[in-house]
Amino acid sequence: MIAVFSSLGRKSDDELANGGGDVDISRLGELLEKHKIVQQSLWPSIESPTIRAIYDAISHLSHGSFICGAGSGGHVIAFLKPGVDRESIIRAVRECSDAPEARVVDATMLL
Repeated sequence: MIAVFSSLGRKSDDELANGGGDVDISRLGELLEKHKIVQQSLWPSIESPTIRAIYDAISHLSHGSFICGAGSGGHVIAFLKPGVDRESIIRAVRECSDAPEARVVDATMLL
């Protein structure tokens, strides 16, 4: 993952804004998915039915996702595919009946 983050950090803001990081972000998403599998095998309770429902609801819109945080909250971080707009992800999360309290917030990755 460090190599992928480093490759993104070497790109200019213009390159990233014009899709210059899409291959790297796709690879980062793949690595997050692999990391998620390892964590689930080590700590099966890390993933609640609510979190699994969110993962499933956004899987077609993202390169990969991962949970951050613990306890009575947390965040699912997702690297969205090119062309996925905010409304698409909001709609997917809103339609996730197994996660009625889930909401979408915007975040920017600083490299």
